[in-house]
Amino acid sequence: MVTITKQPVYEIQNVVASVTLNQRLDLERIAERIPHAEYSPEHPRSPDLGSESSRG
Repeated sequence: MVTITKQPVYEIQNVVASVTLNQRLDLERIAERIPHAEYSPEHPRSPDLGSESSRG
């Protein structure tokens, strides 16, 4: 039997997710309103997946 004397310390980093919502999202504004959230696009010139310009 293992006894744990302290609660583990953890930190979530670099979460990547994909979803199709069929609507535009202002990710910068969302990140401003959610505590501890960040929006850091790797390629700022690439179109957003939700933008009209990327819809075929």
